[in-house]
Amino acid sequence: MHKKITAYLFFLFFFLNAIAQQRSLDYFINQGLSNSPLLKDYQNQIKSGVVDSLMIKAGNKPKVETTGQIIVPPYGKNYGYDESITNGGTYSALVGISQNLLMKRNNTNAYENINLQNKSALNNSKITEQQLKKLISSQYLAAYTNYNELLFAKQVLDLLKEEEQLLKQLTEKGVYKQTDYLSFLIEEQSQEGEVTQQQIDYRQSLYDLNYTCGISDTTLFVLPDPQIIQTKNLALENSPVFQKFKIDSLLNINQQKAISLNYRPSLGWFADMGVNSISPSNVYKNFGFSIGLNFKMPIYDGKQKDMQIRKLKISDDSRKNYEDFYKKQYLQKVQQLDQKIASYDILAVQINKQLCSIESLIKMNKLQLNTGELSITDHVLTIKNYIETKHQLNVLQFEKMQTIIEVNYTDTQIGN
Repeated sequence: MHKKITAYLFFLFFFLNAIAQQRSLDYFINQGLSNSPLLKDYQNQIKSGVVDSLMIKAGNKPKVETTGQIIVPPYGKNYGYDESITNGGTYSALVGISQNLLMKRNNTNAYENINLQNKSALNNSKITEQQLKKLISSQYLAAYTNYNELLFAKQVLDLLKEEEQLLKQLTEKGVYKQTDYLSFLIEEQSQEGEVTQQQIDYRQSLYDLNYTCGISDTTLFVLPDPQIIQTKNLALENSPVFQKFKIDSLLNINQQKAISLNYRPSLGWFADMGVNSISPSNVYKNFGFSIGLNFKMPIYDGKQKDMQIRKLKISDDSRKNYEDFYKKQYLQKVQQLDQKIASYDILAVQINKQLCSIESLIKMNKLQLNTGELSITDHVLTIKNYIETKHQLNVLQFEKMQTIIEVNYTDTQIGN
């Protein structure tokens, strides 16, 4: 009796609360995307790229800095540095300015790298967004399927309770044995346990869905039909994963350019102005300035340049292998999933026919129960068969919609 009261109170609370709110698949997807720290990270990476561009621009401007130095090496009769080396001391206070020249190609390559990094972050954001949509859709579908299982379990329980009253009257009239009636009660109690279990499963699936989306909520509510419809996949060349391979290739080329540019001649100018003296008594006489050029050209470093470029080419070879494998895998997976959906449609027709036959049999069984022409055991077996067939149909619908989700997001999967 306690279980019955608990079950009915649950449904009363559940449906009264569900009237006030329904949360669709779009609601959870929007919440999940809005709360995702990874998507926010990619947005910050793009913002950081803007700062990097400003830093390159700032690095091209002349640099001004001040330096000061006082060196007083002590010396005596038999110790100390040679005065011809130290000049007896150094006293300087300078303001210097310097600027690198011949940086146009380096800057162009650096800007190109930042642009590619931003494209990579944006593309990774698209992949993450689609993968998150797929995950949320799958968990929403699982919760929706649990909800349907709960409703069906409750419908079967209501059917059993309705028939219990009839069987009780027929048993009291001697149409059925007391043992048959008790067997039916055991089946009814078992179904009550199934309803309770489905309540637990549905509540847990809602928790999991909220957890994935970053929603702090324990409210029970009805999930409307997710309306999962198969969409046309993007052309392979436009898919985010394929674009990732292309961007990685361009980044690799950019890095090779950067290595080559590091081995080009560099030129810069500098100037300073201030005081530079070897005697504190003459500091006021030693104000002046200087100007000059810095030039550097690498000649030999053990062929490190060739080694670095060779290493990048090896890395790009691995990228090509992944790209070629992805192309083959993508086409194969789409074909496989399409065939799977077609098989589900055929099986659904068969199960629905079987379900209609069982429902007709249950109606006829009710008529025979009234006259005592059908054993309660046979009727219970028919109901069990109905429950199992209905469960198969629900599972089939779940698997079909889950497969459609796989098809819709196939172009965002890497190595799956």
